[in-house]
Formats: sequence, C-alpha cells, structure tokens
Amino acid sequence: MKTNKHPKRKINPMYSKIHLFLLLLFSGAYAIGQPNDIILPTKTIAVGTTDNYEAVRTITCPSGTAFIVEGNCTLNAGEEILLEDGFEAKNGSEFCAIIEMPLLAYATMKPALDASFYRCQGGYLKLKVEEDYAHANDVLNIKFYDKTNTLTYQPSTLLKSTGVNRYSLNLASTGLFTNDDYYTVVVEDLKKRKTYLRIQYHD
Repeated sequence: MKTNKHPKRKINPMYSKIHLFLLLLFSGAYAIGQPNDIILPTKTIAVGTTDNYEAVRTITCPSGTAFIVEGNCTLNAGEEILLEDGFEAKNGSEFCAIIEMPLLAYATMKPALDASFYRCQGGYLKLKVEEDYAHANDVLNIKFYDKTNTLTYQPSTLLKSTGVNRYSLNLASTGLFTNDDYYTVVVEDLKKRKTYLRIQYHD
C-alpha cells in the first residue's frame, strides 16, 4: 500500500481521518505531572491500539525516527509539535496534534513529592485542595518553602470547606518569589496530615 510521509513541520492534509488542531489557548498555568519535552521513540502504533503523548512545552519526532501511526494517536503540547521526516500516519489512522494550554489547569496536592512540578505562569498558582472535613470559617493551612527549606510565604486568609476547594493565588503580588526558582507547597489538614506540591515560579 502506498503511503505518504510528513515532511518537516507539515502534516499532509490528504490523509484519511487525520486531523490537525492548532488551538492556541492561553492560561496561567501548566498541568502538573506532564514532562516538559518529549522526543518520540521509534515505534509503530498498530491498528486497534491507542497511544497518546502530552508535554508541557514540546513534542518532537526527530529526522530518521520511524514513528508510524496505524491506529489512534494524539499529541498534545503547550508550545510546539515538530514532526520531521520519519513520522508517518497511514491511511485509515486517527491522528490528532494539539497545541493547547488548558484554561483551567489546577494543580493537585500529593501525599508525597515526586519528579513532577507545576509551572506558575504570570505569577499565579491555581491549586485544588480536597478536605475530608472542615468547620465553618476554617482557614487553609498552607506554607511555601524555598529550595533551602526556608519558609517563604504563608497566606492566612484562604477559607476552606468540606470537599474540593479551588484557589487562584497571585504569588507575584507578594514580591517574595524569585523567577524560575522552585518551591515546595505544604498543606496540613485538621488531622495533621500533610500533602505536597513542587512548583516553579514564573511571572
């Protein structure tokens, strides 16, 4: 079967059922848990299978890398998707490339720190905190620590309630954060249980 290949930075619009969506949306945050950049491996996504990739900034298929889509594949990056010679989406495949920054990307606290982080764009932190139980007019116990584990900031006016609480914190207005530095966020509930989040501040 004759198939076409995608040249650098282009996707051939003649492919059957292949869609390119360039959704240039702007937000104040990156979603946590996603890698910053992805380089696609040599791989074939077979008919009847699905494989999706999400990155904060870029997804790249380098020249000479045989990344072949026969089944279903979605690439989602915040800034750029670069598909060089070697990428191929065959007739009948379902391929979608999305440039998108979610409008409502709230970071979620975790029971322990891992390798992921949340990048604060425009000096804002969008945060989701779940509370099993809270009294009326309870205030969220939240602290920010710098890379030396020194307390940097502790807001004292964030009310909380039972269930899911969402906050949009203007960290830039405090003047306490250094651009592109990393900080640890710690939230403690009424039962003294702590959850954590690593952030990178960017104004």
